[in-house]
Amino acid sequence: MAALILLRSHLVNDHVRKAYETLRRLSESSETLLLLDVSNGDAQTDIPTLRFRGDRLARIGLELYPEKRWAWFAGDYALYCAFLDRPEFSHYVMIDYDARVNFSIDDFVARIEAGGHDFVAPYAGFENADWMWTAAGKFWFERVAGSLFPIIAVSRRLIVKCLEHRLSQSRLVPAEKDERQRFLEQRWMNCEAFVPSVALSEDYSIVDIQKLAPGWTYAFIRDVDVLHWDMPQLANVPCAHPVFLKQDLPEQIRRKLRDLPQGELRSWLVARAREMLQSDRALWAAVQEANAELRD
Repeated sequence: MAALILLRSHLVNDHVRKAYETLRRLSESSETLLLLDVSNGDAQTDIPTLRFRGDRLARIGLELYPEKRWAWFAGDYALYCAFLDRPEFSHYVMIDYDARVNFSIDDFVARIEAGGHDFVAPYAGFENADWMWTAAGKFWFERVAGSLFPIIAVSRRLIVKCLEHRLSQSRLVPAEKDERQRFLEQRWMNCEAFVPSVALSEDYSIVDIQKLAPGWTYAFIRDVDVLHWDMPQLANVPCAHPVFLKQDLPEQIRRKLRDLPQGELRSWLVARAREMLQSDRALWAAVQEANAELRD
């Protein structure tokens, strides 16, 4: 099987370079590229790179929603660009730059081939009527499936089918400004629901990644977390997300606290940050310096 391994990012920095170097070591039998969003400006790098941008997708008829955040909201759009540039692969494995992977991608790809799977991801295929993306999905699909997206594997045939669905749905978006906005807010699907729902509706093979990645755990995969690349407790974890360079973590925590309302995720973030008081006092001091509410 020919698989293309893609590290998805919107920037190039030391973190991305470290993530790429790690991923390259884990995928020696496959071509590994940086998949870089250059919608807001290009970046020069010596990393082998595929670039994608919104105007190219708009030209083929894809709806770009939400404006300026479509690349985050619709992670499948990056896959379409990769496929259009490099259509010769049977599968595409896409990993976010802030996901720390620690298992053989070569073995992972071999298991996908052996099982004939079309979509592999964390929690791939779950169905929950109360999930945040289910209501939008019900407009398009009889059954709405879900997943997480920090690491996914998608077959070429599923990418093509997803692109067909997105183009068809884009043609149904109203032209009038206010009506268009209401339609998109209520009915445009996030990638984490859209891709598995297409796979489910087309009867393609869906499998949770924990069945294919030995020792998989969800303990270090959250919407928010306080993890840095070199934490000893991540040494044997197959995947953690989101993970940052140690020196960048205080600023990342500051940004998360700025944007998160009171609730479960914010409480989780604060609790995990406070654990550094026992494990890394120098890092905890830097976190406190950047975040006044954690000073006590």
